[in-house]
Amino acid sequence: VDRLRGIGFLFAGDAKAALREATEEVWETRFGELKQYRNDHGDCNVPQRQGKLGRWVKNQRHRRGKLDQARVDRLRGIGFLFAGDARAASRKAWGEVCWETRFGELKQYRNEHGHCNVPRGQGELGRWVRYQREYHSKNQLDQAKVDRLRGI
Repeated sequence: VDRLRGIGFLFAGDAKAALREATEEVWETRFGELKQYRNDHGDCNVPQRQGKLGRWVKNQRHRRGKLDQARVDRLRGIGFLFAGDARAASRKAWGEVCWETRFGELKQYRNEHGHCNVPRGQGELGRWVRYQREYHSKNQLDQAKVDRLRGI
């Protein structure tokens, strides 16, 4: 057994332990990146399009029931909102989280493309931009949001 382990052979229990260790390392890395994002941006609303961190944040939001309580507590401790928190909080508060997320994605899109004319067919961001324009044309968009959008 020792000779096999000496050449890097992993037994079933070893493989599971190695996978748990690697998973833990990835989680800690992403959590550190999220804390840095929060320090830089003031929130935990990482756009889904923002690479590995964006995908990780989306997964954490929808995995609250599968995460151990220590991780849930650590995420909440930095102001992270889970998808289920929308039920506990007001719909408006969750809507603001979604609005801020899309707003961040629009800023990133503007930086990458030099304009905010997101095609309608460009997924959630395209639909969101279309809705913001519709709300604005019907005078249903809060002036503070209008000002923020114009400021991009």
